[in-house]
Amino acid sequence: MDAAQPDGGPFRVLASRTLRDNAPLVLTDDVRALLLRTAREVAIPDADGEFDGARQEMRDVLAVEVVPYYLLLAQEQLDDMADEP
Repeated sequence: MDAAQPDGGPFRVLASRTLRDNAPLVLTDDVRALLLRTAREVAIPDADGEFDGARQEMRDVLAVEVVPYYLLLAQEQLDDMADEP
């Protein structure tokens, strides 16, 4: 394994245990160290670019949605995205 790439196995085991098996996430020193080591690889990159894309998706929904309740929900979500993250 490349030293620059963290071993994803322990992270996958932790995710499986907490998400699939509903085990509590106990923040031990080992778990904390694992999360800190893998944070960069699992983080969502470039939130600003994604935010612009999300706004456009909501505009696209508003252009075709006909159900008044869903129009209201979509408009409220778009309004909430008016401020930069």
